[in-house]
Order: sequence, then structure tokens, then C-alpha cells
Amino acid sequence: RTPVSSPGLAPPARLFYATLAPKYPIVVTGKGSGLVPMGKDGESGVVQGSVEAGVAFAISINPELQALDAELRPRGGCARAGHDDVRAVGPPHIVFAAMQRFHDALFARLGLVVQPTKCECWIDEAHTCQLSHHT
Repeated sequence: RTPVSSPGLAPPARLFYATLAPKYPIVVTGKGSGLVPMGKDGESGVVQGSVEAGVAFAISINPELQALDAELRPRGGCARAGHDDVRAVGPPHIVFAAMQRFHDALFARLGLVVQPTKCECWIDEAHTCQLSHHT
């Protein structure tokens, strides 16, 4: 599925392409080490860090983000993202397993690899006892 074929993403995807698309409207690919512009001439795709890159990335990961959110909601959690910053909230043993599936799905569909050195985790003291039971 493309963003334009997704009912909830079609309007912003069309606006994005109409206002920010490069000469050749091919967004990005990422096989192994982040987002890489597609095309041979350097005029297609987006440059990582550019204004349009955040929008393209957010649209690209939306299906996986929605799946992560749907997995966490029944356990009182949720998943939200702002451009490329994803936050998953819920019981630690649920979130860690769900995030691994999220990472695996991003790699399988987009070739994106999560950078562990850029990841952070905060666990409320009330939940630290759960960690030893679910490792």
C-alpha cells in the first residue's frame, strides 16, 4: 500500500507531494543504514534532515506505528510519533516486546534499522519489579 491508497493518509500525502516533491516524486528508501535518496541524479528523493524528510518519514512509518498503537492500547498503553521520534507507553514487558516487533516490521518493509544509541527508556519505579519477571 502507498500513502495515497490509505484513506487517512491520502489528503496529507497528496498535499506533501504537491508542495514538496522533488523533480521526480520518488520519496526514500532505506536499506540498512537509514534513509537514502532514491534515483541516480540526486534530484529525486529527499535529503535526510530536510523539512520534507520528516513528513516523508512520518507517512512512511504510519502503518507500523498504527499497528504498534493497536497492540499497546488494550494494555493501557499507546504509541505516538512526531516525525522520527516514536514513543511507546505501557507496561515495560509489553512495550519492549511490541517495540521489537515494530523494529522488525520497519526493517522488513522499509529496510530501516533502529539506532540503539539514539533510543531512550524511562521506567517508573512502580514497574521496575516487572522487568525481572519478563526477561
